[in-house]
Amino acid sequence: MIPSLEVTSSWKQPKTATTPERRGPVHMNLTNPRTPVAPVDADNELEIMQRSVEAVRKQREDPGQPMFIHLNHPNYVWGVTAEELMQIHHEKFFEIYNGRPGVHNAGDATHLSNDEIWDVVLTRRLAELKLDVM
Repeated sequence: MIPSLEVTSSWKQPKTATTPERRGPVHMNLTNPRTPVAPVDADNELEIMQRSVEAVRKQREDPGQPMFIHLNHPNYVWGVTAEELMQIHHEKFFEIYNGRPGVHNAGDATHLSNDEIWDVVLTRRLAELKLDVM
């Protein structure tokens, strides 16, 4: 068996004149940790994801323990967009399907499906941001 844990961090983006209030959880899954990674206290999902990835990178390099982190269900409560996910450095994985109610794998009229998120992230990371693929 390979140990794993889900780290849940929450954020709230206040309403502005041009954007509605957004809030949601960010669930990051850590596979084969040596020690737990604490939830990140931040104002936005981008900072939560990047700081979580960096915490795992640090832990992985220190003891030389193989482990990886991935974003769980980006469409759960519409928590993470493709535009946010594509900016994360050193994140290589995210969950494409989850059967839990409220995950919205298929998207809706105003949100991309998880498959479409994957396409957007890969295309824009390579073409616009000049980052490696996930």
